[in-house]
Amino acid sequence: MKNGTVLVTSVAIRAFKDCTELTSVVLPNSVTKIVYEAFYGCKSLEKVDLGDGLEEISSHISYKGTFEGCSSLKSITIPDKVESIPDNCFAYCNSLENADLGDGLRSLGRSAFKECERLKSITIPNKVESIDDNCFAYCSSLEKVVLGDHLKDIDYEVFYNCLNISEITSLNPTPPDMFYNTFPKNVLENATVRVPVGCGDAYRADLYWREFANIVETDFGGVDEVASDDVSVTVNGGSIEIAGEGNALVEVYNLSGQLVYSGMETTIGGIARGIYIVRVAGQTFKVAL
Repeated sequence: MKNGTVLVTSVAIRAFKDCTELTSVVLPNSVTKIVYEAFYGCKSLEKVDLGDGLEEISSHISYKGTFEGCSSLKSITIPDKVESIPDNCFAYCNSLENADLGDGLRSLGRSAFKECERLKSITIPNKVESIDDNCFAYCSSLEKVVLGDHLKDIDYEVFYNCLNISEITSLNPTPPDMFYNTFPKNVLENATVRVPVGCGDAYRADLYWREFANIVETDFGGVDEVASDDVSVTVNGGSIEIAGEGNALVEVYNLSGQLVYSGMETTIGGIARGIYIVRVAGQTFKVAL
């Protein structure tokens, strides 16, 4: 209690389960945790504001997802403090058209967005390293997918039966590990896969990504000696020089997608001559030594 006011810090298990007349929810910024099944089966729920203070949406193997079966929910924005969307969290939200995943997200659970039939596009934030089984399975309207630059693992049938995917953008210079049946066969044959400049050969040689018929190198905003308001990457005397961004992790990849340098130095030397992809402060650059 503060100044006579009770601060709500969490939403308990099954707190609003099967409240079929509930149409909107606004959580105060004091709420840091929502427990499993809290809004399960709220079939009339259309609008949810999770508040800026939310840090955790929990799950349990023996329970349903937190918002599972909220079949009228149209849009959701995940706050930046949330690091994981758990198993089945938004499964069967058949009306969901927009899912804005927060920048702090690191993982997506099993069947987290399964059968969100109206979802047309999804962008996986750059900090996400893994997407679990069936995460977007049966999202039949899904057309465009953007995979963040730190994604490492895409598990079994993540995009199963997503037959309308026409464009996949993978921002990681190194092809993420992927199961053979992650995408439907027609998507492998017809979709355009966009990868960073200089990384096409690495994707075409990968055991799983090579199944895609159309892999295209795309400039996502960084080319030789390009500077932005935040950071610039140049070549000087056989070294790569970083300016404008202090204490940022710098990663340098060769054209095969192999990491040849990782650290926080602003002058990187001792690298053989060639073409490299430099990633720093969320931006990607291509340089020639």
